[in-house]
Amino acid sequence: MSSCASAVIRRSSVSVSGLPTRVLSLGDPPGALRPGAPLVLVVPGNPGLAGYYERFMLDMRDRLKEVENLSLWSVSHVGHEQVEPGEVEEERGKAEPLPDIRRESKLEILDCG
Repeated sequence: MSSCASAVIRRSSVSVSGLPTRVLSLGDPPGALRPGAPLVLVVPGNPGLAGYYERFMLDMRDRLKEVENLSLWSVSHVGHEQVEPGEVEEERGKAEPLPDIRRESKLEILDCG
């Protein structure tokens, strides 16, 4: 049975390059991805908000239900979504100037699996 069998989308936040970043996950969350487990990373276009892609994540999960231990993550663009104080679960990287931070933030998120 796939780790995405449940329809519960987990909302969390991580600090990427010193800035809070919203992450939505189905299956294993960032920081707990099983070694070798498949991951689908949703990189937002416009808008850069992870929540905009919740329905897409659920549809993708349904279409890929036969994939064992599959996880899906949607990662907001850094700084595009307000994160509550104290909500950031994990630190990633160090502060760096924009605009490269958007691309680099997705790479840092992948490193946390």
